[in-house]
Amino acid sequence: MVGNIGLGDKVNRSKDILGRVYEYFLSQFASAEGKKGGQFYTPRCVVRVLVEMLAPYKGRVYDPCCGSGGMFVQSVEFVKAHATGNGNGGKTKADVSIFGQESNHTTWRLAKMNLAIRHHNHILTPGRYVGAAEVEDDGEPFEEKMARLTTALREQTGKAEKLDRIIWANLEDVGYGG
Repeated sequence: MVGNIGLGDKVNRSKDILGRVYEYFLSQFASAEGKKGGQFYTPRCVVRVLVEMLAPYKGRVYDPCCGSGGMFVQSVEFVKAHATGNGNGGKTKADVSIFGQESNHTTWRLAKMNLAIRHHNHILTPGRYVGAAEVEDDGEPFEEKMARLTTALREQTGKAEKLDRIIWANLEDVGYGG
């Protein structure tokens, strides 16, 4: 529905007007609500400085407390701003993968919307680990637990890659793959 709204000429549409309006309302909402329950809004200028320091030219951008997703938006903007001279004729390609989580379900939905209106691919988890209640020590030594969990993660990643190959092969079979 929102994607079909004409927002000026091509130059103005490329300036992400809808995203800027969205960020404006987020900041106004954050100012009005204050800092309830440990929730904070980090101003765009602060996030931009952090992103400039991190310099995410490519790879994964992970934010364990992603809030409304500003770090992700700024990371993609950083890549686009530095895309000249990359041998692709000035066509920008945000070569970053976006991963994050947020404990507040409402804020998580805001982040999803923030990224969706900008057409950024992302994986955001709603509070799976952030903000989880503390559990008592289970008696398993930390090093053993980490070894077990990283082995399980490696196995799951391998299975996911295998499934991805199958999915893409199936899509190619019906004319929609690579």
